[in-house]
Amino acid sequence: MEIELANGKHIDHCLERVRGFCRWDPSYKGYDCIDIAQNNRLSDQDILVANKIMARMGALPVSRFKQNRAKIEAALGSVPVGLALDDPWPAEESVWEAIENVYRACWDHDVREARVTKVLHKKRPQLLPIIDGEIVIGYYYAKYSGPRRGVPRMVAVTQRIRDDMMRNVSALRQLQRELLERGIRLTRVRLFDILLWEGYKHPRY
Repeated sequence: MEIELANGKHIDHCLERVRGFCRWDPSYKGYDCIDIAQNNRLSDQDILVANKIMARMGALPVSRFKQNRAKIEAALGSVPVGLALDDPWPAEESVWEAIENVYRACWDHDVREARVTKVLHKKRPQLLPIIDGEIVIGYYYAKYSGPRRGVPRMVAVTQRIRDDMMRNVSALRQLQRELLERGIRLTRVRLFDILLWEGYKHPRY
């Protein structure tokens, strides 16, 4: 099984790549397997779980999340629970507005793309992707002519991830089913993130 990205790159051996990731990468058990409530509250645990996936947050960035907690929780209230990034959206404009608002509520000088999305992904794991710097630079940013920084770039990258996921929705759904049969439960947006990461780290499987 393989997926094809908008830039023409193919990522093959998808099942094997994800199974290998779950077997060897400590973030699977430390982050992906941790249950976080998909509600509109932002607890200390919701923030700190991001450190299990290399968010590298010390006291200062953690304090930024806490200082902005009320603003983040208010923004989360407009982000639909259960909506997937590769689903058809009947009210697409309002979804993008909600995504932008929750990104903006978290954004701070000490809290940027990777930290923001590693926290938010667990609150809306079907909808919000992890935007890691290496992925942004290696794929969505290197030849990208849109916004160059900040929340506008995060929204633009999320839109491009959505486009690529919808391009490969059948393959991602099949992969999700096959992994579930093997006891691995991951959302499709997280599967895509893992495949993108693994595909660029290990072009040849």
